[in-house]
Amino acid sequence: MLRVSLSGVLACSVVAACADLGGDSRSSGDPAPASGVPSQTGCVPPTREGRVTLTPVFGDATLYGAVDLLHLPGAPDHVAVVEGWGGLRLVAPSQRLLVDLSDRMSPFVGEMGLWDVAYHPRYPDVPSAFAFYTGTGGSTGFRSVLARFHVDPKTHALDPRTEEILIAIERTPNSLHQGGRLSFGPDGYLYVSTGDGGVYGDPDGNAQAPSSLLGKVLRIDVDVDRGYGIPPTNPFATGGGAPEVFALGFRNPWRWSFDRDTGDLWLGDVGHEAEEEIDVVVGGGNYGWNVREGSRCFARDPCDGPELVDPVYHYSHDEGSSVTGGYVYRGSALPDLWGRYVFADYVSERIYALREDGGVDVLVDGVAVSAFAERPDGELYAISFDPARIALLTPASGESADRPRTLLETGCFDAPDAITYDVKVPFWSAGATKERAIVVPPGERISLWKGGLGIPARTTLVKTFSIAGRRVETRLLVKERSGLLTGWSYAWRDDQSDADLVDESRVVDVGGSPWWFPSSGDCRRCHNDTAGGLLGFTPTQLSRDDQQRLLVKYGIIFIPGAYPALAPLGDESASLTTRVRSYLDVNCSMCHRPGGPTPAALDLRITTPLADTGLCDAPTSGAVGIDEEPRIVAFGHPERSVLLRRLSSIDSERMPPLGAPVLDEAAIRLLTTWIETHPSCADEE
Repeated sequence: MLRVSLSGVLACSVVAACADLGGDSRSSGDPAPASGVPSQTGCVPPTREGRVTLTPVFGDATLYGAVDLLHLPGAPDHVAVVEGWGGLRLVAPSQRLLVDLSDRMSPFVGEMGLWDVAYHPRYPDVPSAFAFYTGTGGSTGFRSVLARFHVDPKTHALDPRTEEILIAIERTPNSLHQGGRLSFGPDGYLYVSTGDGGVYGDPDGNAQAPSSLLGKVLRIDVDVDRGYGIPPTNPFATGGGAPEVFALGFRNPWRWSFDRDTGDLWLGDVGHEAEEEIDVVVGGGNYGWNVREGSRCFARDPCDGPELVDPVYHYSHDEGSSVTGGYVYRGSALPDLWGRYVFADYVSERIYALREDGGVDVLVDGVAVSAFAERPDGELYAISFDPARIALLTPASGESADRPRTLLETGCFDAPDAITYDVKVPFWSAGATKERAIVVPPGERISLWKGGLGIPARTTLVKTFSIAGRRVETRLLVKERSGLLTGWSYAWRDDQSDADLVDESRVVDVGGSPWWFPSSGDCRRCHNDTAGGLLGFTPTQLSRDDQQRLLVKYGIIFIPGAYPALAPLGDESASLTTRVRSYLDVNCSMCHRPGGPTPAALDLRITTPLADTGLCDAPTSGAVGIDEEPRIVAFGHPERSVLLRRLSSIDSERMPPLGAPVLDEAAIRLLTTWIETHPSCADEE
């Protein structure tokens, strides 16, 4: 499925030094404003208004984990949304479930879900539909299934009792990369994509093995009475490999589509550690994984053999790290896009269009697109998974505002109406100290909202990072008019006169240590909707006496004892467990909580009883080099505790997975002591 997090038990999408614009510092004494920096007259932050507007549709529909949308053949005014939990939901012209397959995915194990549904192209004359899902069953208890169902032409509902399993691919319970899409091609055959199985680097070579159905695009003929037939032009139809295979060498082909004009199959393959790629798939083509990843060698070097098909476009993980395949645009509302391939990156939260010169244009910023879909007239939908939203790509209402290229141009760094603030508990930011402020538009107010703080549109939170008394970076977190929180990074110049907008993430050397500048899309990975968006500017973090001047201005009253008592690492008046739980809450719980963007079944919020967090003596699929009985936390055995190993690593297994690879030595010592001395899975020592 989508890379909503890195694989492994602690796959928190924590963006180090970015995730908490209200995070604390290790020490006080942040530098005074640099000389020559003038006071600004007002804060006008950047926006993410783009060349294309996303216009919400089906706004009254309640959706859960949308992963695709389809107009029913033979009844194009009927629109259904595929929901990952196992449902196909009609959203127009009325709303109702067309099928519920969740019982095939219960109890949930690993990466389960309903990935796609396709009605027969001659529906309703041929009253059948096909579903591709990963659920329970088979010899391993975990499998990916392609199945056929009878459809009632009067209601368009699939009858789950008529399920005929066509293909069942046995998986291991914790495998990822289940694949993605199901669609009929212009040739009338049914195509389905499968991932490589999800083990690090595909060590079994599934994607390259012609006999395996993993890491492939499959093609079958379903116009038979029972089962399916093999198209005679499939590359292994007469031997040499699995006859269902159409193309091979894919890691996680999440979304793909056919160009309605040319019939070309365009596919987005989610990368491993370095690159994402877009492929135009032909029968018998080998698209490289795991021999190479995008343009880079992986399992062997050199890796430029003539048997491998080059991607038509690839990009590094400095720009994004989870491609969402899209469509060649064939509509009329956006004439400048006609004939161009539109796709997205889920992590950088951008929608792109390929150019003829091989580059890309950014169409929309700030939206995590899980899938695209095509309307019968060629217009495109963008689908968001969490929260589930459907929107049409439409012309922008006007020219987007010029984004300030320097920090001083924004007026936010030293705005006269800014209010400085501090927080209680540190978020680790590679050892930097920080100064923070919030700028609220004139006449607007902050309010209590859903147990946290609600800020009005165009509010800007400002955080400046300094190392050894010199400013390195200032980040702005902006509440857009749409309600989206967007992040912007500005890198300070050596002379400290101003800071320049960072367009793409990068790591630089600062005083002999690495420092990571995030791109404008990276911060949403932690400032996600599940975590409430605001992480440090919260009642829990702002409840100290020295915050009252901020609170009194807006008339907010905090009830003593209404919020959990957080304690920083160095507060020896608090128990060891409280300090450890506070650290995990601030640094990890934005991802590791119910509904968070990670497959790991952890809830690290401090309000969750320790026994219910999923930490205690829990087995893990990611051993990260621990040979003897690895556990997420093995009390009494730090050497067997995966949580500690990940926090102590600076390689690809580290947590947080992004940001500057600088270890938080104080936290590592404290967690080591806690694991060594804590007797059981109880909150109190």
